[in-house]
Amino acid sequence: AMPRATRAPFALALLAGSALAAPAFGQDAQTAPSGTVSAQAQPVIVESTRIPTELDKIGASVTVITEEDIKEAQDRQVTDTLKRVPGLNVTQNGAFGAQASVFLRGSASQQTLVLIDGVEVNDPSKTQGAFDFGGLDPSNIEKIEVLRGPQSTLYGSDAIGGVISITTKSGKEGFSADAFLEGGSYETVRGSGTVRGGTERARGSLTVSGTDSEGISIADENAGNDEQDGFSDVTVATKGSVDLAENFSLSGTVNVSQQSQELDFGSGDTGDDSDTTRLNGRLRASHTALNGRLKNRVSLKTLRMHRQNFDASGDLDLDADSERNVFAYQGTMDAADWLVVTFGAETEGTEAQTDDWSGDFRTTSGYASAQITPLDRLTITGGARYDANSDTENAATGRVSASYRLRETGTTIRGLWGQGFRTPSANELVGIYSFSFNGTTTNNQVGNPNLVPEESESWEVGVDQTLFNNRIKGSVTYFNQNIENNIFYSGSIFRGQYQNIDETEHQGVETSLTARMTDWATLSANYTYLDAVNVTDNEQLVRRPRHTGSATLQLAPTDKLDLGTTVRYRGQSEDGRVPNRVTLGDAVIVDVRGSYKVTECASIYGRIENLLNDQYQVADGFGTPDISGFAGVRVSF
Repeated sequence: AMPRATRAPFALALLAGSALAAPAFGQDAQTAPSGTVSAQAQPVIVESTRIPTELDKIGASVTVITEEDIKEAQDRQVTDTLKRVPGLNVTQNGAFGAQASVFLRGSASQQTLVLIDGVEVNDPSKTQGAFDFGGLDPSNIEKIEVLRGPQSTLYGSDAIGGVISITTKSGKEGFSADAFLEGGSYETVRGSGTVRGGTERARGSLTVSGTDSEGISIADENAGNDEQDGFSDVTVATKGSVDLAENFSLSGTVNVSQQSQELDFGSGDTGDDSDTTRLNGRLRASHTALNGRLKNRVSLKTLRMHRQNFDASGDLDLDADSERNVFAYQGTMDAADWLVVTFGAETEGTEAQTDDWSGDFRTTSGYASAQITPLDRLTITGGARYDANSDTENAATGRVSASYRLRETGTTIRGLWGQGFRTPSANELVGIYSFSFNGTTTNNQVGNPNLVPEESESWEVGVDQTLFNNRIKGSVTYFNQNIENNIFYSGSIFRGQYQNIDETEHQGVETSLTARMTDWATLSANYTYLDAVNVTDNEQLVRRPRHTGSATLQLAPTDKLDLGTTVRYRGQSEDGRVPNRVTLGDAVIVDVRGSYKVTECASIYGRIENLLNDQYQVADGFGTPDISGFAGVRVSF
């Protein structure tokens, strides 16, 4: 078992914080729905830049997805939501909770940092430390912010490709509740219930959600595999805050998820399964001084992961535990009308272990950034960070961005230069792979203590344009990124080891367009061209299609009826290792949906996924769902 000495204070603090309720510093500001155009042009506020900032003042590329967007699209998993984000490619080894990876601008999944309520949830015990999006339920999500491009100056390790920041539902003054229940293909049942309440000083929320599905065969049924691989999930989340004084508040959040997934490994039905439990939480104290000009916040953050894999006979194949505890301070100073300075320090302790190996690591970091607005039209942001790592080389990163607004023409010109890094995962540093042959057990040291951090340098330039009183919004961005010291496994499974062996180059164009054609019809579309290659052989990186895009038409012909359709295109991609690479064909996936408000408090809805019944793969050997249907009822009061 892992050491427990550090666990009790964090657990007690988080449980205490989750019982509180009132508005705390840093509460989400009002946002406009992503994918729609507001005639009032309410500013979209981005929180994941460390300080709340209006979207048009940010030099980086950011996509903001709201709770209403997720509800309108009837997304089953967060992966469904992310598939509509420009520059982001999702690869899932099957469906209904199967392992899912994201490739942000072609960066590997472990090179994207994932936050839930500000807590880093990348799994320290995973092979390369990536977060598994498979089965992540969107029912409790209030907002998702996707920051594309390196964010290590703000968030440290893993943020080479960008940051996906998820904010769960917050409490509201008064009382409200909502719930839904749906069922459909593959004997799938989903449901969720949320209650929110509070006073002027105290607010809180509680959400319970769950999914149960017989699923599809993870190993493609078109290759003769007909065993369904089921999935189940239960998530409980609570969040609250309280104002203890005019300038002092406490807030807390706890999110617990338990998932069970039957497994295949691409070559055929195996009968294996896995169980995963995740707990992430945060307790934060916030204080303002100097008449509100100085904002201080101190946070305790924790992540606990427990994963077990079982073979077809029920024997334990893998037993993995990991824990990350972070103590962080951040200060924000409104030094002048044109200058905001942000500074902070963090210390992070990480423990990970499996049956074969264990590791204990610590990182201490400091950072500072300044947001300068010398002109009303111009915002410049620059910053630097230094991370001291206990078991590998230290890292220093910098970042500069700018946004220039021509309000007379509705034009915003923006650009960014930044650096990123990723420290090696625990498995990459100290991992051991054990295997048995003829009754003899052999240990292979796959971890390499001499690894150095992966490093990246990136720049981008983009133009955003609004027309016809904000009824049309368009965006074009060119990006270019170079990643050095990529960590890959070199050699056979029995005698290999992780090495810093590759350099990759990523460049491409992201485009998006949203148009409110009438008061009841909105069209949104995006297209991404990606050229992501290994410099050694100039081959496109696996599972990174060059061409991806989607288009969504949302209709509200009456006050009670909403209709929508989404068409997604995924171009050809490669998978496997040279010389055994295979080409995966392109795919067109069409989803249609509708909802009808029966009363002010109740509505019914339904959708058909993969309407054209396209037979495709996004990972070699792994299946994807055929045409399928789902229907449900939603209530709120």
